[in-house]
Amino acid sequence: MPQEFRIRITNLRTDEAGECSGVIPDEEWRVLQLFAECANDLRETAAVRKGCRSRYTVEFDQKAGFRVSGETLEPDVLRALLWFLRPFILKDEDTYFLRVTGILGKHVEHPLFGGMLRQHKKRFQGDQLRSMFKVSVNDELINGKTALNRWLNAYHYHRDQDKRAALESLHVDLPVETSEPLFVHLLIDKVKSILDVADIIEGMVRRDGQVVIGYRHRSGEE
Repeated sequence: MPQEFRIRITNLRTDEAGECSGVIPDEEWRVLQLFAECANDLRETAAVRKGCRSRYTVEFDQKAGFRVSGETLEPDVLRALLWFLRPFILKDEDTYFLRVTGILGKHVEHPLFGGMLRQHKKRFQGDQLRSMFKVSVNDELINGKTALNRWLNAYHYHRDQDKRAALESLHVDLPVETSEPLFVHLLIDKVKSILDVADIIEGMVRRDGQVVIGYRHRSGEE
């Protein structure tokens, strides 16, 4: 059945607050519930239970080029995380993250909520990380969407040889594994956005549609 909701949202940086209410149609509400269920599975992965952190340093030398060093996830932990991320990052899934945020944005019509959703989408797509720094080789971003997609489809979700060759062409002097901490950081940012959005949906279920949200508006966001 359709889900009624009332959401109160506060920008913790400016203390600006607002409220809106509405109804989410049955079919779309089922998609949101499925998203929340999949997010609960994601929460149970070792990577998330251990805090989902990424620590590394990026160094650059005129002769050697860039070098990334630091922690990454153990292979089994990474494989489990990637498996439970599939419903959110594969575009043909009903629970694809940008599809679900589109549903929420359509029905929760308030500028504060829209601003918060934009932050989550930017973090999910890697824009938040790239606003802090960019790593590129021959004008191609290593911490960009294309490189991440190549890594996922060449080494994890598929064994696409063309994508593997394209990624390896950017790592002539260093193995592709050198960039893994950057790719993992992008994945962790996706996880954080997914779980934050799932919390909103869970709040609609557990509190009879009454949701209170506080978020901190990042500098430079509209």
